[in-house]
Amino acid sequence: MNKTVDLKYSLFIKLSARADKKLLSTLFEGEFSLTDNPETLKNGSVDLIIMDAYSVHIHKKQIVELKNELAPVLLPLLVLIGKKGPPLPESIWDIADDVIEIPVSKRIIQARVRLLLKTRKYSIDLDRDRSDLLKKNDTISMYFNAIDKAKNGILITNPNVEDNPIIFCNKTFQELTGYKKDEVIGRNCRFLQGPDTDQQKIDNLREDISLGNPHKTVLKNYKKDGTRFWNELTVSPIKTDDGTIDYFIGIQNDITELIQTQERLEQSRDEWASIVNHSPDIIQISVDGVIRFMNPEGAVIYGYSSPADLIGKTVHEMHDLPEVHEKTKERLSLLKRNETVPPIIYSFTQPNGEKKHIKIFSISVMYNGEKAVQSVGQDITNIIEAKKELEELLKQKQTLLLEIHHRVKNNLAVINSLIDIQMMGFDDEETRLTEVLRGVQSRIISISKVHELLYQQEDLNQIRYDHYVKSLTEYLSHSFGEKESIEFTLDLAPMNLSLDQAIPCGLLLNELIANTIKHGYNPADKKKIDISIQSDNEFVSISYRDYGSGLKDSDVFDEGGNFGMIVIRTLMNQLEAELDHLPGKGFHVSIRFKKMNYTGYTS
Repeated sequence: MNKTVDLKYSLFIKLSARADKKLLSTLFEGEFSLTDNPETLKNGSVDLIIMDAYSVHIHKKQIVELKNELAPVLLPLLVLIGKKGPPLPESIWDIADDVIEIPVSKRIIQARVRLLLKTRKYSIDLDRDRSDLLKKNDTISMYFNAIDKAKNGILITNPNVEDNPIIFCNKTFQELTGYKKDEVIGRNCRFLQGPDTDQQKIDNLREDISLGNPHKTVLKNYKKDGTRFWNELTVSPIKTDDGTIDYFIGIQNDITELIQTQERLEQSRDEWASIVNHSPDIIQISVDGVIRFMNPEGAVIYGYSSPADLIGKTVHEMHDLPEVHEKTKERLSLLKRNETVPPIIYSFTQPNGEKKHIKIFSISVMYNGEKAVQSVGQDITNIIEAKKELEELLKQKQTLLLEIHHRVKNNLAVINSLIDIQMMGFDDEETRLTEVLRGVQSRIISISKVHELLYQQEDLNQIRYDHYVKSLTEYLSHSFGEKESIEFTLDLAPMNLSLDQAIPCGLLLNELIANTIKHGYNPADKKKIDISIQSDNEFVSISYRDYGSGLKDSDVFDEGGNFGMIVIRTLMNQLEAELDHLPGKGFHVSIRFKKMNYTGYTS
């Protein structure tokens, strides 16, 4: 049990002779705490055990266990034996710390007891010092391991020895420089320097070391294999309480990669500046709507002599229309939330009054640590003006084409009227000449209907073919007189057809209808014709059917036949169409051709 020096000692006394026990009580009562309670032996709360040989024999096991438990602190055992009694057993000598033969003078007993207690106190103090030393050693070991395994290179130098040699280096320093420990210890740190180490920085470092000041710098140093690296060095003095410098500690970091990155960034910044300064477009950066950067060409496009004239202005000041301000606010709000925005075209007026049009592309960026918007603007004023000119020219061209189609339609109408007048001059309506003129007239009407539709619409390259067929059949249903009126059943899908195909396809239908009237029915028959026209993205399919006498020889589609059949074959070739003659009552054919875009006129 550990005791401090200012507390009374506790003595456990166990003696068989009452006289001996009374003697010890008289000697030490008031000076020490005396007890014979066996529980004190169990918990080890005594500083000295005094027994006779018989009591030791009885409590030997308990005493041994207690002494072992308290070791290395001494729990002394003093054994009293009679001079005339039997000799002390050997086993007791092994555990006794002192033996007194009684009777003996009181002074000897007091001296021997106090000596044993002093010995115990010494063992307690020694154990405490040992514990403190172990704790200090553990702490030192912990510090050493921490320093040795640190991610920084660490050196300790001794300025009290000539040339301030290195007395410690950790593993990281060895790995950083490539030098082993025995190649470092005893040397000055200058062995890491090389031909391009900044001498001014070295002089500044040495001056601070001589003054005992801390110092931080970045040096070009060299590894053992000659590799150059950038060394961030921090040197600090380690002082005693009276201010004397015992050591210097140097902490080193290899920042080569950082320096190289900075050099690349600097190079990239220079390249970026060169690109920006020579860019033909506006390049501007704004923070919270305030312009922070503008390239030279951007200032010119905005109508200013220098980018400095624009720095500090808001982006709203660059545009003079209220609706543009609203669009700008909305775009800035979206960009602030890192959302993407589509390009936009702005119009504005330069200070000199000239109108400009720019197309702006904007993204979110970081600029000098702040969230910003980078905008690239293209001057499209010439494109806008050219577009307006082209639109005006196109408008004029469309007007001209409409006028041409109007004149063509009128001229065809005049020709048709002249044929009507001419036919009125014949008495015999069934003459050959009348049939020829009527065929010519129906073909003219087929072409005229195309121009009539073109004149009524803006797109001059194609027509709604279902509208065209409906108009054509309405005309043809009564063009052969009351006796030869025709009942048409139409199934027409909405479709557009190019001008190159609309006219031959219209003429083809006209020839099929004329062929039905001439050869398919008798004059008194009720004439019925079914026409179905369907289309997908690639092909047009036409189904034509009448319920007349039919076709005697389907080979006429290949060769021979009357003038009408020759015209049909010619038109089929022009359309690159496929024709199938289908069986059944009357005349039934299926025509299919590929849709083509309008090619226009070529010389």
